Amino acid sequence: MEPTRTNSLPAAAFVVASGHDLPRMETLGSDRFEFLFDHDTDGEIALLIRDYFKGASLPGRDFYRALQDIRGAINRAKNGGAR
Repeated sequence: MEPTRTNSLPAAAFVVASGHDLPRMETLGSDRFEFLFDHDTDGEIALLIRDYFKGASLPGRDFYRALQDIRGAINRAKNGGAR
């Protein structure tokens, strides 16, 4: 099954804040990433991404924490590993 993909960091953070694992990342350029969610067999992640763009909300603390987790993963990927 193909992964569910998004180029949007906030949409990916919304999915993570909703209880899903951190996505895989593929580099699209020097400062751009695509976020891939591998386990979306029921289409829930695709719906969450759609809902994000339609204005869905969740607790700000959860969103911020997820955003920081993904940004940390981006920084590790840019710098060649764990810090």
